[in-house]
Amino acid sequence: MGRAESLAIALVLALNVLAIISFERGALHVPALPLFVVSLAVVSWAIGRSSEVVVDGLEDFARDLGFPSYSMGVLSSLASTIPELTMTLMAVAAGTPEMVEVAVLASLSSVGMGILLLSSVTFILSLRTGKASIEVPREVLKEELNAVVFTLSAYLVLSLLALAHLGLGDEASFMPRGVGFILTTVYISYILRLFFLSRSKGEVSAEKRASKGLSAVFKLLLGLCGILIAGWAIVSLTETLISRTGFQAVHAALALAAVGTLPEHGVAVVCALKGKTELALGNSIGGLSQIALLVVGLIAFLAPVPIDAYVTTQFAVTSASMLMLKFFVRDDGRIDIGEALMMVFLQILAFDMLLSA
Repeated sequence: MGRAESLAIALVLALNVLAIISFERGALHVPALPLFVVSLAVVSWAIGRSSEVVVDGLEDFARDLGFPSYSMGVLSSLASTIPELTMTLMAVAAGTPEMVEVAVLASLSSVGMGILLLSSVTFILSLRTGKASIEVPREVLKEELNAVVFTLSAYLVLSLLALAHLGLGDEASFMPRGVGFILTTVYISYILRLFFLSRSKGEVSAEKRASKGLSAVFKLLLGLCGILIAGWAIVSLTETLISRTGFQAVHAALALAAVGTLPEHGVAVVCALKGKTELALGNSIGGLSQIALLVVGLIAFLAPVPIDAYVTTQFAVTSASMLMLKFFVRDDGRIDIGEALMMVFLQILAFDMLLSA
């Protein structure tokens, strides 16, 4: 990202933040929906470009540490999840039940968008290679499927728990905070295991490591500043719209999910277009467990998550999505176009149910 574009992003983002603050204080009288749409466009641009800087910085660290391509894809996906994590945690910090539900629904909806991303990556790689199926990297079969299976099992249990509460008429129930701690701990242990198993024996010189390290730190700080400011702006505006105009939490959650997953989708699609199969699949498949375990786990640990019909449905859809992914990958170690289409149709069904409920 060049200096001119950086200045342009900073200027446009500052004007957007000023407009949001003026709107919240009653100094700016404009229709709420157009302001929200314009803010989404500005925030998407700022977060997308800032996330590229963060991913570049993290990949510099990964190369210095000797990570293979698939593990770098997982790490780049982890960096790409920062915008979504930032926005959801800011929504939780708002402290209102409506914003907590927005955060949960946004995170769970992101899993569905991640499935759509994986299907898109499969289509692109299939067109590039001329093959009807794409071989899944060995690391997915050995490591990532463990996280997928745990996610499947955990969300199946959560779905049954939520259904039991709804069946008993307990509409004021919340997810135990211990669930969030367990989900987060499992993902952290998975990442640590991947880190220790993936380090290669190659070494780089101390001078090269130091120079890249300083450059990576600068990139990370620069990108994170843009993400934090943009995330605060859109979450603050969303909270205002929900409290003042009756903006539906489901629609707000889907909008935040789309903006939050934009960087991850962009990185994965670009990698697929360049033919980098392991990076593309590492980014798209790794992102599923990151959202379902890390992001949702942190939300559930920090705030009481309401168990209602929307959340219960998303638990069930996430469990079904992970089950389908597990079977498709495990049966022959490949993902073909037919399987990708089935995953797309499942998500279309899920989003249609969510929006029409």
